[in-house]
Amino acid sequence: MSDPTNADAVVIGAGIIGCGIALALAKDGRDVVVVDANPAAGYGSTSSSMAIIRTFYSTPEGCALAWEGLHIWRDWKAYLDLDDSAALADFVECGALILRNRDDDGMALMCRHLSALGVAWETWDLDRLSAHLPGIDTRSFAPPRRADDPRFGEDNGASLTGALYFPDSGYVSDPQLAARNMADAAQALGARFRFNAKVRGIARYDDRVAGVTFEAGETIDAPVVIN
Repeated sequence: MSDPTNADAVVIGAGIIGCGIALALAKDGRDVVVVDANPAAGYGSTSSSMAIIRTFYSTPEGCALAWEGLHIWRDWKAYLDLDDSAALADFVECGALILRNRDDDGMALMCRHLSALGVAWETWDLDRLSAHLPGIDTRSFAPPRRADDPRFGEDNGASLTGALYFPDSGYVSDPQLAARNMADAAQALGARFRFNAKVRGIARYDDRVAGVTFEAGETIDAPVVIN
């Protein structure tokens, strides 16, 4: 039985990232404790997430990590290895479309990263864009403006230059449920979760992390703390 006052690692935050880290650590046989001030997994910013799954990022490492993660979402049930009765979040693979106001929008670098990894992407001109999305307004509204700006919603007199299409993209139907799925899978492998628990501070010893202290006064000793 695990010592409640010790762990290999403490993860602060039971959102989609914290639960994902906990699951990875538990799969590796680590004794991990996840703490969160909320009453359940996914109750923080994860619950308000747009839950977009995309492969295009500004660094090659980011693109590679996202490409690997895409395959986990495609086989979510097998990755979690939960009981067949578990309700699971769905990955809806519908592709992603980025509208372009100009050619020097920074997307070229991301596309080069994807090409180097062998990840598909396409350039669409306005004709193809309109053919796939009949009725789309191809006027350009750049630059972005706040909703309280008097010029909000005004076009700039130009048109879009086209779009970029990324077929290996989509969204997760319920980000909060996805976090709970990961939490359940981590717990099945021995990870411990403490909800309604606020961390007061990070304990240190000899200039190294030594664990966490809770507002209630108790501590958990751990050589690794992930905030």
